[in-house]
This record gives sequence, structure tokens and C-alpha cells, in this order.
Amino acid sequence: MGLPSFDTLLQQMDHERPEHRVVAVGADDATVLQALHTAKHRRWVRPVVVGDQPEIQRLSESLDINLADWDVIHSDNPAVDAVRAIVDGRGDFLMKGRVSTPDLLKAVLDRHAGLRTGETVCQIVLMEIPRDDRRFLLTDTGITIQPDPQQAESIFRQVVRVAHGLGAQQPVVATMAATEKSNAAMPETALATTLAGRLSNTAAADIVGPCSFDLAYSQESAKRKSVDDGTMGSADVMLFPNLLSANLTVKAIMYTSDCRFGGMLSGVACPVVFMSRSDDVPTRIRSLALASYAHRCADE
Repeated sequence: MGLPSFDTLLQQMDHERPEHRVVAVGADDATVLQALHTAKHRRWVRPVVVGDQPEIQRLSESLDINLADWDVIHSDNPAVDAVRAIVDGRGDFLMKGRVSTPDLLKAVLDRHAGLRTGETVCQIVLMEIPRDDRRFLLTDTGITIQPDPQQAESIFRQVVRVAHGLGAQQPVVATMAATEKSNAAMPETALATTLAGRLSNTAAADIVGPCSFDLAYSQESAKRKSVDDGTMGSADVMLFPNLLSANLTVKAIMYTSDCRFGGMLSGVACPVVFMSRSDDVPTRIRSLALASYAHRCADE
């Protein structure tokens, strides 16, 4: 069984109705409030919103959203106060709203009051291409600039847990590079080869690499290149060698193809709904569903 479509994922959320307490960091944002309102109506979440309370109230009234049974925390420093709400047991996981990524990470990774776990913090994106009936996870698309082998192993463990939580029992993980052949002039191929060797005996996933995008994505390409081994062309996970390649790839797909996606941060004590401040409401809703499943997986 592979990764589910977003339609399936949202239907499962409607069926399970987990009502997780989601702490929105910088909730004075119309799309954040609308997404939480929709998710609350579907009984996915119980919102905890942190930020400028008068602005949150003004926005909610303009959107005809009743905050009577929402937990509203006024804050001049929403990242710090949202993390404190998690630590104090007022929430289950975080949602990034109108707050900068550096401010959020500073609070989340605070050595004394934050949510550190010792794992490497990474962004995981679930991407769906309906045209090709393809779904796959990409990482790290937003945080760690140049993972070393130990950091890459941490990211691997986390993304495999997410894949398992989404229903992929034996995910295929492609360690990404520009070519499927090791090349001393291309250090990312060495990293991919190292990871594939270190992790080849894991029972949790099938790992292949180095792997170019076409071989990770398309079985037809694998056949044409005569490297079809049953896993090539069907990657459930694309594990990139650095932030540059991952971020360029995910944004190229987002802005040029008919796709659906959602994203989250992993590697801290709770998932963080995490994409761009420019996200629309459907993307925030999909990201909420993804983080909810990651949270459930962590509890099991």
C-alpha cells in the first residue's frame, strides 16, 4: 500500500474526527483562521490561537467566525507563547501563521524552554500529482542547508515514520542526485551512495540511490534507462542531499504543475504545520491533515 491521495486523507480525518488541540502561532491571518474554522467544523481540531488578540477578533468578525469556544492567547511574542502552550499541555501540535521562520525556530529550538528532541529538524512535504496518480514525500525542503550523513540518517528515520503513519508499509526511499552513477565531482552522489549503503538493511523501507528525479518519479524512465528493478520510478520518498536541490524541486513542482501539497516540520517534540505565509486555505487544510497523522503516529 502506497501513500494516500489528499481526498482519501481528508476523508479519513472526517471519519476519525481527532479534535487535536492545534496552537496557531501568529493567528492574526485570515487564511489561518479560515482553515482552523473549517477544520474545527469537521471536528479535526480544537483551535488555540496566539497573537494580537484585537486583530484576531477583528479578522474573525470580518470572516463571520465565532471565537466563543476557541482558546485565544494574546501575545506580543507569539512564537514563545505558543511553544509555552505546548510545553504546558494546552496543545498537541503547532501551526505556523503570521510569524517569520527564524522567530518560530528560535522559540521551538530554545535549549531551556523549547521543543528539542535531538533529531535533525526538517520540513517534509507531501506532494500529489493527480495527472500521474503519484504521491510522494520530499525532504528536507526548508530547514537544514547541507545535511551531513548523520543528519541525513535522522531525516530518513523521520520521513519513514511519517510514510508509515500515512499507510505506506514499506516505502521506497530514493536518495536524490543529478545522476544515478557515483561521480567524485558530484559530492551529492557520494552522500546518496553512503546513505543507501548504511541503510540498505533496514526493515522499515527500501532505499535506492543515487537516484535522479526521473528515475525516482517515472517507471517509464526507469525502463528506458534499463534500470527497472521494481523500485525505480515508484519512490514514496525523495530524500535530497541539500536544501538548494530540495527547495528548488518542490517549488518548481508547486508553481508549474497541477498539484496538491501540504507540509510540516519534523524533528521536534510535536509536528508543526509549516508551509509558506502565502499559502491559501486548501493548502493549510491539507497541511493540518498531514501534521495530524504525524502526531497520531508519534503517539503510537
